[in-house]
Amino acid sequence: MRILLINPTITGEPEPLHIGLACLASYIHIHSLHEAKVLDFVYSRNAWRARLREAIERFGPDIVGIYVSNPYFPSVKEIVDEVKRIDTHMPVLAGGHHATLAPEDVISHGNIDMLVVGEGEEAMVLLLDALESDGPLEEVPGLWWRKGDGIERNPMGEPLDVDEIPDIDWGVYDEEVIRNYLFFFGILPVMASRGCPYSCAYCAIPDVQRLYGGKRFFRLRDPVTVVDEIERQYERYGALGMRVVFFYDLNFLIDHAWVKRFVEEYKRRGLNERLKWSAFSRADHINREVLDTLRDSGCIHLRIGIESANEHMRNHIYDKRLPQDALEEGMRLLAGSGISTTGYFIVGGPGERPEWLLESLTFSIEHDIEHPVFFLYKALAGTRAYETAEEYGSTIDDESLNVSSDYLRGIHLEHEHITRNQIMAFTLMTRILFGTRTVLSHIRRDGPAFFTRMVRYIYRGLRLGLGPYESFMYFVMYGYDHLSAPIATGRGRAAKVFYRASVRMVSGIMVLLGPWS
Repeated sequence: MRILLINPTITGEPEPLHIGLACLASYIHIHSLHEAKVLDFVYSRNAWRARLREAIERFGPDIVGIYVSNPYFPSVKEIVDEVKRIDTHMPVLAGGHHATLAPEDVISHGNIDMLVVGEGEEAMVLLLDALESDGPLEEVPGLWWRKGDGIERNPMGEPLDVDEIPDIDWGVYDEEVIRNYLFFFGILPVMASRGCPYSCAYCAIPDVQRLYGGKRFFRLRDPVTVVDEIERQYERYGALGMRVVFFYDLNFLIDHAWVKRFVEEYKRRGLNERLKWSAFSRADHINREVLDTLRDSGCIHLRIGIESANEHMRNHIYDKRLPQDALEEGMRLLAGSGISTTGYFIVGGPGERPEWLLESLTFSIEHDIEHPVFFLYKALAGTRAYETAEEYGSTIDDESLNVSSDYLRGIHLEHEHITRNQIMAFTLMTRILFGTRTVLSHIRRDGPAFFTRMVRYIYRGLRLGLGPYESFMYFVMYGYDHLSAPIATGRGRAAKVFYRASVRMVSGIMVLLGPWS
């Protein structure tokens, strides 16, 4: 059997390669004789319908699978409708967070024939086996499917055993996509773990985990196996532009003993000198012992989920469980570590207030975060923040859920204490403020080469259907050595004075645009 797995990237920001679909396809190849390919539209958005038709005609799939997340569900509907126009009888299967947490919503779209609730690897192999032999679908864990006028529902299976999590075979993507991706990003994603032991209210993972009824969901792979995978990927893709490993783990530094074993193996093979790496973490996982372990390990960049500098917003509403003193101490240690930092904040979540946003802006400046990113809150169905928004004076804007949007566009909530205009102004001004700082730092370091590289980068992006803004933004963040060779972004006294004045300017504009609680 052949399955075409689709990443619905016809709108929004260019994204890294979809590691979930690649893992699913890799598992199918390891554990069966079935064949899987991944179709990604990010570099063919202007002609995605033609590319879809071409892929179906060339690959000849027996079934199409599509990843469904809440923000991109409208794009999913558009794509599966097009699949049915190309081939009326083509079965369409949905999976992903939204299919797991809101299956009734997903299966209600008439052109989606089946969905899988929960992790999909074992279910997918069993489904393909059943379709090939015309066997019973009742044995496929987590499968929902149409039968007559009704919907049949199978109970969920078990979380995938950690030893069964496969190495990624990026050959499931077209080589052209890989080449373009490595030109623009230069990174390949890797996951050393699955799941997360935390229960943040805005995140889908805790709610997926709860569906498994207390079964162990956080799983750490063997660190030697992870280094094996990285080394193989670098041997294959280093010549194509792979220059940074990007760990997609939700909390890479969660187990210090594991990190130490990984770093020892990474350094033993000399990869720390040849291939730098970046990872997500929490501030309370940063301490002197961890930073000593990371020294000379090849770690050049950490992405820290802060969400809000306001402790009430962060811990009471978002349930981050990150004390203020631990947050500040972790960021203080990072600022002097030589590792560059991205700090992620959420804008416009339940109960949002303008003064809380300014706390986050001030925090990012005072704690020397090189790349503060202010993402718009997304109302993920099934999450506690989504379910309890009204308790904090916020309501879901149902119309906004009918338009696909990334985390830099689209406001999902209406608020009692802050207006839409205030949210839009705040996000725009922070992008201008910190984006300008980064660009000027690049120009100071690279001189005229910055502009010649930028023109080449943007020209290629425009040819592939990316917008000029997206092409420029990703050049600034990822182009050439911008990530693998971090730069200083101005931490002197004069810079602090300037940015404190900028906070007052942002505050003044927000006061003009709406209420102040």
